[in-house]
Amino acid sequence: MQTTSAIFDKDTITSTISILTFVGIILKFLVGYLKKPLDKDNEIYKNADIKPWAIRLFSIKITLKSTPKISKIEYAIFSMALFFCIAGTSLTTYFNIKILQVPHDWTALTLKSTKESFLMTDGKASEHAFKPTWVLNNELCSTTQSLNLVDNNKISLPLKNYICNEITTNENHEALNKSIKEFSRSKPFLLIMLSALTILMSWFFVSIVLTIIYTKRLAESIKKDHKKASSYIE
Repeated sequence: MQTTSAIFDKDTITSTISILTFVGIILKFLVGYLKKPLDKDNEIYKNADIKPWAIRLFSIKITLKSTPKISKIEYAIFSMALFFCIAGTSLTTYFNIKILQVPHDWTALTLKSTKESFLMTDGKASEHAFKPTWVLNNELCSTTQSLNLVDNNKISLPLKNYICNEITTNENHEALNKSIKEFSRSKPFLLIMLSALTILMSWFFVSIVLTIIYTKRLAESIKKDHKKASSYIE
């Protein structure tokens, strides 16, 4: 036998084990760091049933020089920040889904006159979706079936005419190929950047929500401790 499976190649296995070991060491370090008790005010957080890992993971800062509280101005700032986090996460998730809907060697286009979005490749076009409800190719464009899509309000007549003209005449073949290549080249970068933004804004959202919750919980715990101390003095 002249060939062997690349998956079970010795070098591949060795590299995989090395990578997994490195990842395991990093994860072990992170878990240890997150579980480590807080250097300051650890008992106060513990009495309020607040875990150190959450404080560290979401970089929560709550001043304990006095009984913590959130002012009306802070509530307004937090509300605006939460709104932008939700809006930003929704937007990046939407674009992520739209990019993922584009198959390999296809591109996403929009007809300027009607603002309709669609997917296109060499000799074929479809709805911009994971499961398109309509598809057009050279065969369909040469029959009345393409007009049925217009009659059923699947697509507009200008879009049908544009797609069929492009498919049958290849007028903008070079421009289409350029668009496909550019989209394929930028797709991984866009997905990574949008995913990173989604995670970052989700992190900010959780951080703000936990800051509000933990501030209230700490205030209640400190007041409770003060009442207990007062009762002992009396």
